[in-house]
Amino acid sequence: MQESCSWLRICLIFLISGAAFFVARSVAESVSPDEARLLRDEVQEMFYHAFNGYMHHAFPRDELKPLSCDGEDSLGGYALTLVDSLDTLALLGDKERFTSSIEWIGANLRFDINKTVSVFETTIRVLGGLLSAHFLASDYATGMRIPSYDNQLLRLSEDLAYRMLPAFDTPTGIPFGSVNLLYGVDENESKITSTAGGGTLTLEFGILSRLTKNPVFEQVTKNAVRGLWAYRSKLNLVGAHINVFTGEWTQKDAGIGTSIDSFYEYLLKAFLLFGDEEYLFMFQEAYRAAMHYLFSDPWYVEVNMDSAAIVWPLFNSLQAFWPGLQVLAGDIDPAIRTHAAFYGVWRRYGFTPEGFNLATLSVQHGQKSYPLRPELAESTYWLYKATRDPRSNTRQGKTLDTPKDGRGKASGDKQFKFKDKTSSSASINIFGGLLLGFDFMFLGFDSTVPVSIFHLVHQAHRPYKRYLDVGRDIVTSLQYGARCPCGYCHITDVENHKQEDHMESFFLAETVKYLWLLFDLAVGPDNLVENGPYKYIFSTEGHLLPATPQVSLVREHCSYYGAYCNNYNSSLKEEPYSPGISRGSQQANGSGVHKGLDSNVLISSLTYKKTSSSSALVKGFCPGLTHGQKFGISYLEPQHKSQDVGSTKQQAGSRGSNEATVSSHVNPVHVEPLTKNENSSAEQSSESGKSFPPQPHD
Repeated sequence: MQESCSWLRICLIFLISGAAFFVARSVAESVSPDEARLLRDEVQEMFYHAFNGYMHHAFPRDELKPLSCDGEDSLGGYALTLVDSLDTLALLGDKERFTSSIEWIGANLRFDINKTVSVFETTIRVLGGLLSAHFLASDYATGMRIPSYDNQLLRLSEDLAYRMLPAFDTPTGIPFGSVNLLYGVDENESKITSTAGGGTLTLEFGILSRLTKNPVFEQVTKNAVRGLWAYRSKLNLVGAHINVFTGEWTQKDAGIGTSIDSFYEYLLKAFLLFGDEEYLFMFQEAYRAAMHYLFSDPWYVEVNMDSAAIVWPLFNSLQAFWPGLQVLAGDIDPAIRTHAAFYGVWRRYGFTPEGFNLATLSVQHGQKSYPLRPELAESTYWLYKATRDPRSNTRQGKTLDTPKDGRGKASGDKQFKFKDKTSSSASINIFGGLLLGFDFMFLGFDSTVPVSIFHLVHQAHRPYKRYLDVGRDIVTSLQYGARCPCGYCHITDVENHKQEDHMESFFLAETVKYLWLLFDLAVGPDNLVENGPYKYIFSTEGHLLPATPQVSLVREHCSYYGAYCNNYNSSLKEEPYSPGISRGSQQANGSGVHKGLDSNVLISSLTYKKTSSSSALVKGFCPGLTHGQKFGISYLEPQHKSQDVGSTKQQAGSRGSNEATVSSHVNPVHVEPLTKNENSSAEQSSESGKSFPPQPHD
């Protein structure tokens, strides 16, 4: 009996050892092209499992409850998940469902509803989804042109954006966090908003201005970014939350994650999409400061924006977008190391928790959930796209020399130098024009950078293959840990993988989209992003925003036959479209409302003068100029709390009468003051309870 037990134990040990060997071997093997094709198809099935679950059980409510197979209205009650999924349907080539979805939205969606919504979420999810789908449905070159389509989504976009304009009527230009779509801003609305909430609106609103030839949308969002940047610290850091009336930072924690993340993202992407060098200049300074004060190789910490003292040694899941942004900026080396560290957290738990404490190397208390976030998949896709070519480190006989700072880590504010084996060395500023042609490979990124990140990450080589392995691990975790009867569930605790009955719309807009693009790229891409007629910028919600001539060449001079020319200011002479936004004594959600200015007065009062001029023959900046010298924007001291900010009307009046709201150490610049007639007409409009903006004449 004892002998048989001994043999049984030996057999069990052998079986366990053999299983471990085969498991280890399967994990170590890289994804082959055939497996990448299977994984791409599996991700597509994941999308339809969740999308069909939403359409069958939740539509037209906002989001799906995948455990109970029900729906819920989480934002505005306007079929949020369907709107957020439109360009993913197009990317997958599903023209039938894309067409039927567009037709339903055009016929049924309305925004004249008594709902108070987040300006940030509504912009990136709904406005971005509508605009992206409009581009696809209206252009034969995309292969998704709908013959019956007649700009219905563009009209909806314009209507929605007008309904959000009252949020921008603040002394700083930084918008309120929420707005009622029928009545405007509630008089009891909080004056505190996040940096991301105020600085992540430029792409969607800017595109809308270019499509409608109405500059007010782009101008108010650019003014919001300028407002945030004007209140930055002397270290060029921004905090997490700010008072939109006084400019006082109510939370001075500076980081790249929660409440700040997409502020950095849209600085760079606004430059890439619109070619506006002011955004590039701000990004350069902000990125340099982030890499100097926040980067603790390979992690990022949160510091006090004034002193740079560490506040939180914490990785939060929203930081995982950063390596992808670094790819767009061309700073590949630190992106590889940081991505490897973040992936190590995923490997430990099967998901990335909302917070991971770097001091204790454990999940942060109260931040144990994983709400199906896409950021790690997004960065994985961009890094694979940048490094997938094993010849990239010798492209055109050049190598990339990444200078290090005194501690041996890559510096954020550097000049990358080419070492040309056939000619004298030359240096370029990596931010000056890397992606103007959207060519990720011409710099010759090093694809053999060794990675060693604590005990979480193993030594890795050939990272262009490793990113497919990361994608496979993400798919496996989602399939085995998050899949529910009707979709995919939030994970409430990454340590025990307990599921929650909720599925965010961004799972279909971003998470599965980036995974599908990753594996399709490995197979040999056949999609409109890689092989379509345009280069695309992805919004922070993953929506496809094309760099069409109408969007990206608005400021081009009509200097040759066939040039795209647009009389950008002509719309100011026309009566603007405006929805019915009530401004009487009615109440939004039981409270009074904030009265706004009309669009022409708003743009007049919020536009900054540009003090310096540059030659039309020379592009770029003098490297010696500061942002304040170039654009007339510098540090602003927050107004004291004791100042009376109770009345919106008083604030609007003081903004019209006080000439200077932005100061500079050199060449101070003033906001364009309202003329007497403009000021009086604005007050009359506000007092008489007219709509915002004024209604067009019948």
